[in-house]
Amino acid sequence: MVTRSPLRISFIGGGTDFPKYFEDHGGFFVSTAINRYIYCTIKKHSTSFRENFRLNYSENELVVETSEIKNDIIRGSLKRFSRENFLLDRLYIGTVGDIRSNSGLGSSSAFSCSLDLALAQLTKNPNTSPIEIAQRACQLEIYELNKAIGIQDQWSSAHGGLRQFEILKNGSVKTESVKLTSAQATSINNCLLLVDTGQVRKAEKISQNYSIPNSKQQKIIQKIHEKAMQFPGEITRTSPTEIPEMLADCLKGSWELKKSLSSKISNLDIDSLYNQMIRYGCLGGKILGAGGGGYLLMIVPVEKIESIESKLQRENVLFDRPAISESGTEVLIKC
Repeated sequence: MVTRSPLRISFIGGGTDFPKYFEDHGGFFVSTAINRYIYCTIKKHSTSFRENFRLNYSENELVVETSEIKNDIIRGSLKRFSRENFLLDRLYIGTVGDIRSNSGLGSSSAFSCSLDLALAQLTKNPNTSPIEIAQRACQLEIYELNKAIGIQDQWSSAHGGLRQFEILKNGSVKTESVKLTSAQATSINNCLLLVDTGQVRKAEKISQNYSIPNSKQQKIIQKIHEKAMQFPGEITRTSPTEIPEMLADCLKGSWELKKSLSSKISNLDIDSLYNQMIRYGCLGGKILGAGGGGYLLMIVPVEKIESIESKLQRENVLFDRPAISESGTEVLIKC
């Protein structure tokens, strides 16, 4: 069985997806899945091996009991599905991604979604809609593993596409696609640039500084909330030629608000790289995910992309050119 889930880039609304905020105010975010993925391979493990579980990710684990598994997402997922099906006694589980982990692109949650679908298929669990996958991934990561993260990554990865998500106070989510013309979608794809800061961090170590917002942080997140709700209407009304400027203005405003939540979201090296990208000709951007490292999302005029890429190559700065992916969590190979 091989499944995959897309990584995501968040345009606006991060912070409103933390339970301690949306339980009082609701939430709203807009993000898009991108054509970079986390893949999960799972199969029955042969009895010719001494271990019951062979796990290959950034580490290798050979263990006998589920309780011995160090990877908390794998351990928690197996525990859930084992309650429903006895077949999960010997398994090989492997994962690989198109972009490194701890990148600010939601890789952990994408893996959680991919593994969830693979285990659901393996145990013949019929509940495999994007909503059900997202809900189970959120339940595992936030409420069972107590990670200081929001619900954005799981919902974006499970559904795919450029979408808006409204979170009600009771935690239920309403979502719909942001309706774009083909020319508008092409304009977005042509102006996106991911720039690697070279800094690695654990998202929850950064986000724990504002996942339970104090009164000052709450006011800042409310401003982000208001701007996020305006975004879908603004981008659908914007002509394709003006979309790069519109996105840049949105991201710059969101970036300034986000930085004011915590001093750990940015640092001198990240600010220096951001300013360098502006000097190279980028229109604006922001750090992705919780901050503190990972990737910058920069908006680039089409006519400057080649010169900017050349400069980054000379500076030995890693970068990527993603595009919107309409695919959410899906099965690639069914065994």
